[in-house]
Amino acid sequence: VQSVFEDDMGNINVVSGIGITSFKLNDDNEMSSVSFVRSKNANFLTHQSYSSTPDGTILVGGNIGLLQIKHKMGGKDEPPPVVVVSKVRTSSSLDSPTDKSILKDILQNGLAALPKGDRNFYIYLANSRVAYYDVTEYQYWMEGLNEEWGKLKRGENRIAFENLDAGNYKLHLKCRNNYHWGPETIIKVKVSLPILETRWFRMWLILTVFAAIIIALVLRNKALQMSINKQELEIEKAHLLLEKETLQDEVATKDVQLLASSAQYAQKNELFAEIRKMLHTLRTDNSNNTAPTLRRLINVIEGEIKDEDEWGAFKYYFDKINLDFSEKLLKIQPSLTTNDIRMAMLIRLNIGTKEIAKLLNITPMGVQKSRYRLKKRLGLEEKEDLKEYLLSIDSVE
Repeated sequence: VQSVFEDDMGNINVVSGIGITSFKLNDDNEMSSVSFVRSKNANFLTHQSYSSTPDGTILVGGNIGLLQIKHKMGGKDEPPPVVVVSKVRTSSSLDSPTDKSILKDILQNGLAALPKGDRNFYIYLANSRVAYYDVTEYQYWMEGLNEEWGKLKRGENRIAFENLDAGNYKLHLKCRNNYHWGPETIIKVKVSLPILETRWFRMWLILTVFAAIIIALVLRNKALQMSINKQELEIEKAHLLLEKETLQDEVATKDVQLLASSAQYAQKNELFAEIRKMLHTLRTDNSNNTAPTLRRLINVIEGEIKDEDEWGAFKYYFDKINLDFSEKLLKIQPSLTTNDIRMAMLIRLNIGTKEIAKLLNITPMGVQKSRYRLKKRLGLEEKEDLKEYLLSIDSVE
């Protein structure tokens, strides 16, 4: 057997090396008869050279000549042909998987959905009566694109639609043989916009641009606010620096005043000490009656030397400048005496031993003993520096 084909009458023909066997089917597709036509001289046939003539004669090429097979044609009573889609193309590539998928949808669902952005559509036609291939005439109408039927020349089977606008169309197809028009075949065609041209993409693009503008404005406002905050911080920093400098100037002024007050106090004590010495000398002189008067005078001077009002004023100014130094020191060691506090303040002022001795009206050795006693009461080690500790008293609390 070289080939099997169906003729325009619906008969199944089997071509072999010795002839053609024809199987005739009834309306229920049941075999009703079988006929055999032997070819002369064993003419080997091939279906690749198969054709037919308008009168229904089947022509089959063989190795020694052309074989003519005549069947009784139905004429005007034969069934009309039906249009069948054999191939589609939507791009320049041939037989792409997309085109095959569209062809499958057409054959199964009657729908041709073109890929997004593809606006060209090529369709190839065939019909159910293969014997009339050369004499079949096709007509088509793309509903939604034009209002008139178009037609192909006999023997042509390709329809081209190019640059279609996005939308839904209906392609009407029909064909005829020498006698009849067949029924219409309708295919729904859907052309989609490219993604970049769709309404959703445009909405997304607008929203993206709008969001970008909002973000840009927010970032700009944030940067502006940061710049304003930075300027405010710079102004505040400059203001604090100015206040610091002012406070430092005030502290320096108060320190000068304290040192001047301390110097005056020391000078006064020296003066009173000298007067007391002179009066003691006069007191030992019994040559006159000045002893009682001098004794009263000495008592007054000694009372003046020990007057606490001067130290009260000194302590007030010292604590004002040094942020309540004496109170902080007492929090550290509540058992400190007034003399201990006084000694700590003078040491913090960086006053030397001799000057402290004059201010307190004691000997330098007495100053050393007071320093040692103060250091021990504060719980400092022997190697620790008393003055450094008193200067850091603000961080010790």
